[in-house]
Order: sequence, then structure tokens, then C-alpha cells
Amino acid sequence: MQLNYTASLLSDKRIERAVVALGSISVAVALVKTARALLKSKSGDISLPIIPYKYPFVGSTFEYYTDPLKLAKFYTEKWGPTFRMHLHGDLITVVGAKDAPEVFSHSQLSFLASNNRFFDSALFNGSGEFTLPGTAITNALVKHLTPNLNYYSPRAFQQFLQEIDNKALEDEFTLPDLGPFFRRFVAKYSASAFVGTRMCQDENLISAFEHAVADIGTEFRPGPLQVIFPRLNSIYTNYFFPKSGSIKKHRALIKTSLSAEIAKRISEESQEDYVYDKNEKKDVLDYLLKTYPHELNDDHLETLTTLILILIFVGVHTTSEALTYAMYCLVKHPEYISELRDEQTRVLLEDGITDQEQDVVYTPAMYRQMIKLDSFIRECMRTRMVGFGLPHTNVSKEDIILKSGATVKPGHEIFINLFQVHHDKDNQPEFQDLETFDGFRFVNKDKLAVKAGQDYLAFGMGRHACPGRWFATHQIKGIMSFFIKNYDISAKSEIGIANTTTEHHKGQPRGAVQFTKIK
Repeated sequence: MQLNYTASLLSDKRIERAVVALGSISVAVALVKTARALLKSKSGDISLPIIPYKYPFVGSTFEYYTDPLKLAKFYTEKWGPTFRMHLHGDLITVVGAKDAPEVFSHSQLSFLASNNRFFDSALFNGSGEFTLPGTAITNALVKHLTPNLNYYSPRAFQQFLQEIDNKALEDEFTLPDLGPFFRRFVAKYSASAFVGTRMCQDENLISAFEHAVADIGTEFRPGPLQVIFPRLNSIYTNYFFPKSGSIKKHRALIKTSLSAEIAKRISEESQEDYVYDKNEKKDVLDYLLKTYPHELNDDHLETLTTLILILIFVGVHTTSEALTYAMYCLVKHPEYISELRDEQTRVLLEDGITDQEQDVVYTPAMYRQMIKLDSFIRECMRTRMVGFGLPHTNVSKEDIILKSGATVKPGHEIFINLFQVHHDKDNQPEFQDLETFDGFRFVNKDKLAVKAGQDYLAFGMGRHACPGRWFATHQIKGIMSFFIKNYDISAKSEIGIANTTTEHHKGQPRGAVQFTKIK
């Protein structure tokens, strides 16, 4: 989780509380371990330059989080894509596009291990034995959801339209922040595919889909000591994390809803007139129940609850953030709206739909024809990549030497230089002015918004590429298309976006936006 301002971190009262709660012994242990790691790192490969820093242990951590773009751009232009820096109490390696495929494919470089330094995925687990294989979610997305998007995407969009009707939007309204507004839509859209349309009417469940990440993130947001010494997170999560807090609350909501829904399905399928159809498509939940049959005991309910909670984090949260960012880009660059609206009108007419029809249900076939919208979304995602990310930890007991010569010692992390990947002319040879926003840059270039590669890592790469990116992109395209078609959209305040075209803004996009119904 990124922290925005150095001053707020250094003055945060949680420093005092953390020291008191964890005790001086725990802090001392973390300091000793970190010191040992730093000393060991000096005996390894010293061919790479290191970003200079003032304070031991702190290193460049606060400087980086104060302005990721500024630091990444300065040192990339100075040294190229590969160098080292002291981040999170350790000496990390930063590599560029040429090393990215090897990092993502290396069996001993673990993305999960790096993520667990700040938020251990085990925290999602409930009580009891886990009853499903670790690949269950990936299999559900890859083998069931994605191949059936011609069914799931239009059905999910109908849930979005239902939510629009429920909101009874006025002909003109202004939103001070787009995030909460769009998060509700994505929650309903995603839930229809994950747990079915009937459960979309369960307000308690939709509330969990909508608010779980924000609630849990607020409780877990790491303080300054935990940012500098991620090893302290394991102590916090094991002993001080509020176990009766948000995770427990949202798990209870999800589990109660799942239990009631599964009972209804069992009852329906026990009726004499029920005919099993192996090709019937209901939702991801049905796929899990049918693919991995198991006694419906408490352990299995806890396991299904865990999977739904994970889907909320990796699906609803990331998609709503990407959608919000793309909509703010549209408001920031209103010159693209008319062309995107014209493209949509043409696509709809080819499908026999007139411009006067408001409740259009968009389909994957329509999305494939909206090449300008696809390009716009990819450009939004590209310009958003401004710092270092997608960390992997060397989980082996030996040095890992990449083809470029960069060395990653056991237990140390390697980060991808996302700024270089997405803004370096050598890695993007087809394009000019990479630090400007060009919404139609990728039109007819075979560079789709979902196409992961060495020049585009918005959805990861290789075995860690997001398996649900097609469904996520359909959500973004569908919701954007609705508002482009039916509303004039304009800024009512300064729009702040953190990317290479607006260097002054840090953190999440923000600004007031006005929507005016087109009549």
C-alpha cells in the first residue's frame, strides 16, 4: 500500500503506539535482522549503482513514496532501467523490461512472498481445514468465466442497469469523488458473475463486495515502522490485528449469504422435475460446487467464503480503481469524448440499435468493435505505471543471477521498473511522445488493453498475468460506454491524476465531476 507524504508518515502517532505495542525487543530484533541483510548484500554483486540515501534502515523509502514518479524518472534517465535502492529496510534490485520475462517466469522468484510481507494472504483464511485446491480460483476464471463471457458479460451489465435504475439518477448531478460511485456498480457487476443474479439482490452481500477492501484496508494500513521494517507486519498480523474487526465482519456476511443460497440450490436440484445440464452456466460459485464436490460442512463454507473474499480483493477492488482512473482520464481529456461517442453510435447501428435507445446491453462483440475505447483504456493503464512494482522475492537459498547480470540474493526482492517499461522509447519503438497522453495511440496497432507483454504490464505477465482481465476490461468498457452515450461529462474542479502527464499530483485521482443527461 502506498503512503503519500513523508511528513505525515514521520509525524504519525502510530509510531508511538507501534513502539509501545511491539516493545523495544521486537524493534531491536527487526533492526538486527535488517542490518544483517544489508551487510550481507554488500558482499554480493556491486556492479549496479545504488540510489544515495541519508539515513540507515530508512534508505530511500520515504523519498520514494513521497514522489514515485520523480525518483523513478530521475534515476532511470541517469542510469538506465537497472539499479538498486534501499527500500523497506532492505537493499532491493530494480530491473527493466528486458529482465521482466525472466523475473515472472523464474520458479524461485515469488510474487506471493513479496505481497505477504505487507499483507499475508493467510489472513483471508477462516477457521478449519481448507477444502479446495490452491488453483481453484484461477481454474474458475480461466476454465469457466473467461470462456463464457458472451453469456456472463451481458448478464452482468443488466445488473449494472438495474443498479442505475435503483439510484434514480437526476438529469444533472455532481460527484465530488468518482471512486465510491463506481465501486458500487463494479460490486454489483462482479457479484452477478461470481455468485449469481439472485445473490445480487442480497444487500448484505453486495455491501461486503462494495466495502470489504476499504474497511479492511483502513484497519490494516501499515504505519511508518511497518513500512520501513515489513518484518514487523508478521508480529502485527499474528498478535495485534483486530481479529474481531472488518475481516471477521465481512466473512460473516459472506458466509451467511452463501449458506442460504447453497441451501436453496440444493433444494431446487432435489426437485423431481430438475434436469441437470452440465453445460448450464450459472456463476463461479456453481462451477466451484460442481467441479469440487464436497460435503457442505463448516470447513467447506469457510473455504468458499475465503475464495469469495479473495475475489472481492482481486476483482472488485482492482477493477473499480482502474475504472475510476479511466473515467478521471476521460474528464481530464474531454477532447476524446465525442470520438468515443461517435464510435459507439456506429457500432450500435451496425447491430441494429438506434441512438435513441438508452438501456443498451453491451456485448463482447460490441466491445471488440470499439477499438478507440480499447486504445483509450490501454493508454490510461500505461500512463498510470509511474514507479516500481510487481515485486518478487528470491525464496531459494542461492543467488539468482539474471541474464542481464543483476543478482538477487536469498530473501531479497526484485522490483520491475514500471516507469521504464511503459515510457522508454527503446521498449516502445513504435510510439513517440511517451510522456504525453494519447488516447488513440494504440488504434490498429495490435496492442489491446488485455494484451500483456514486455511493453505493457498493467495486468502482470506470464504465469502471474491477471486471469480475470477480460472480464475486468468488459466491466470498464461497459460502464464507460453507458456514461459516454447517455451523459455529457465535465470537470467541476481541478482533476488530479498521478501519471507522467500530470507530475504535480500524487496518490489517488480526485476531483469533482458533473454529469448532464443527454436528451
